[in-house]
Amino acid sequence: MNRQTTAHLQAEISDTSGTRLEPKQRKRKQNKNIVLVISVVLWLCLAVGGYLLADWYIDQTRAYIDQRLTQAEATNTEQVETMQEEVEKVRDDMSELKDELNYIKEDLELTGETLNGTDETKQALEKRIEELTKQLDELKSSLKKLEDAARAW
Repeated sequence: MNRQTTAHLQAEISDTSGTRLEPKQRKRKQNKNIVLVISVVLWLCLAVGGYLLADWYIDQTRAYIDQRLTQAEATNTEQVETMQEEVEKVRDDMSELKDELNYIKEDLELTGETLNGTDETKQALEKRIEELTKQLDELKSSLKKLEDAARAW
């Protein structure tokens, strides 16, 4: 039986389509399976590591962008407040100028009335001067007549 068993085993080993493999072939197949499993695990680790690295990078980028947006928002708020203060100052200055222009306009209107009044007053004075000049001339002529009358006496 020994020979038959050995022959039988050899026949199975030498069978190319056989279901049994030599110990070296089994070891190679096991090594291939181990290498395949290690390769799959390694690729999975790389994929997961890449995903985690990308996720970390995205989080860092988002944090940086949020920080920059916050800074820009604060800067914009300060600039808007500064501009509002300047606009308020300009409005106050314009209001003061408007008040001053109204005051000047009123003064000019009063001055115009005064000038018009001066023209009327001037005309009245000229008329009065003419009347006084006529009276003076009349008085002179009267005085001359009196002098002539006094000489004649």
